Amino acid sequence: MKVSVIMAVYNGEDYLCEAVNSILGQTYREFEFLIVNDGSTDRTKELLDQITDTRVSVIHLKKNAGAAAALNRGIKSSTGKWIAIQDADDISVPTRLEEQVRYVEEQPLLVGVGSLVDCIPGVGASDRKRIKAEEDGANRLRKREEIFLKRFYGCSLTHGSMLFSKKVYTLAGGYNPFYKIAYDYDLWLRMMEYGDIEKLDKTLYQWRVNINSLSRSNYVQTCNEVLLASISAIERMLYKHLRRPPIFSIIGPKKGLKHFHSNVLPLLNISIESYLPIKADLNSMVSKHNQGNIDAIIILDSISYHSRRAIEFLNGKGLNMNIHHFLIWNVVN
Repeated sequence: MKVSVIMAVYNGEDYLCEAVNSILGQTYREFEFLIVNDGSTDRTKELLDQITDTRVSVIHLKKNAGAAAALNRGIKSSTGKWIAIQDADDISVPTRLEEQVRYVEEQPLLVGVGSLVDCIPGVGASDRKRIKAEEDGANRLRKREEIFLKRFYGCSLTHGSMLFSKKVYTLAGGYNPFYKIAYDYDLWLRMMEYGDIEKLDKTLYQWRVNINSLSRSNYVQTCNEVLLASISAIERMLYKHLRRPPIFSIIGPKKGLKHFHSNVLPLLNISIESYLPIKADLNSMVSKHNQGNIDAIIILDSISYHSRRAIEFLNGKGLNMNIHHFLIWNVVN
């Protein structure tokens, strides 16, 4: 089975050679390697032009288009039926492709597979405890059932560790360039509408923790994009079931509700019936649901017992998680 390995890189001179060599040293040999230089202004172009391995094709973009657009450009030029992502500052262990290909060939229902990761220090990341916390978070969910159950909360898959079906990627619409940070999470949500995604229970990828990365330097923007991708996926799922646009109520901390209304809601095409603080009496919201005035309840996680209390209360009233109510990651409390 031919695999197309895709890398998008922007100003990645520090770790680029190490990342490229980790793919060229794979035990699995039936692959092509497409690298998209996304308008870099450092030595990235010079380093890429020095590669002589015939399995590598380099695409130089004149202007920075963003990671999602660059990845789409690389995949458009690919010829493999399966796509493996390799981020430009990370390392794939030598057997990564071999083990992932073998696994998807044995699991026909899978549309994608990742792996466990080992976090390694990058720019500004010298705190071992923080690196370990990132690693534990990335490896927390493993099996397809866990990933599917918690899919609306946030992204549990490490982008660079993923191998996925090009056919399903195309059916799902590819990466959405609107997203600057959560473009991978948005794609996984849409691909999971076609099949299963899980992780191999092996560490096949070294994920570099860079404090200055977009996702770590701006948690609020990351949260906004996660909310947008997640609620869009929930809306698609409910629309398919109801055959009409769903009506939502939102529960959350007061600051989170205000932030959502001002910064996320304008980007969504959904109807909100009401907002309710996480500490409030939820009986009125249950009554509205039972009377058909609302279709689903979004819970913005308040990182406290209040979220758990809300979930337990709604479950106790016969409203089920991921059908009637949905818990989503939120950092604005």
